[in-house]
Amino acid sequence: MAEYKLYYFYVRGKGQVIRYVLEDNDVSFEDIVVPLWSEKIKQRCLSDQGFYIEEVLNPKPDWLSKEWQELKPKTTFGQLPYLTGPDGLELSECYAILRYFGRKLNLYGNNDIEAAKIDMLLEREHQTLVGVLISLLTKQDDAARIENTKICDTLAIFQNLLEKNNKGEGYFVGDKISIADYAMLDLLDACTSLSSTMLDAYPTLKSFYNRMASREKIAACKASEKYKSFYVTGNLGRK
Repeated sequence: MAEYKLYYFYVRGKGQVIRYVLEDNDVSFEDIVVPLWSEKIKQRCLSDQGFYIEEVLNPKPDWLSKEWQELKPKTTFGQLPYLTGPDGLELSECYAILRYFGRKLNLYGNNDIEAAKIDMLLEREHQTLVGVLISLLTKQDDAARIENTKICDTLAIFQNLLEKNNKGEGYFVGDKISIADYAMLDLLDACTSLSSTMLDAYPTLKSFYNRMASREKIAACKASEKYKSFYVTGNLGRK
């Protein structure tokens, strides 16, 4: 029987980073994929009509799937991801869950300074990821999304920070993998969804991304049919 249950939608969104951490560290968990939309709204998302930010962020109750309508009031804040576990554990909010496993699995650096640097990276990575995900919910082309999110400026900063640690040949902080590295992998996944060549301008960052993506269990996760079925965001605009 799985030790944890992770509830999230059939999107990568803000939940995939947790899946990466659990898969890569052999944590026993049940990955419960919750349908987000009713079949009618799902088909609209997938049609030429599309489904955009004003509707995604302010859905009518009957737009949601029956499964999500039933689960929603049982979660802490009426949102996913949602984690249950030993001793009555119930956690919501992606980065609270991420930090919980960071501490539990020794993925939070070797000392307080490294932990603070990991937190710093998580704060900016989260802001950046949310910006990219929101851009995918808007009616604009990818070139405009890249320009409006200023993602290239942020990637240059991240590459500089990576290169300051062991010349960028290892991890973002210290000498071992941390939750910041998994979060960066997740962000770079989203960036490559915007443009498959985006990382070409950041060779150190691209090498890091390839190293993380090629870790045995992460590579297996990304190669699975389940992962391939996930959309990037809640409007199901792309996989």
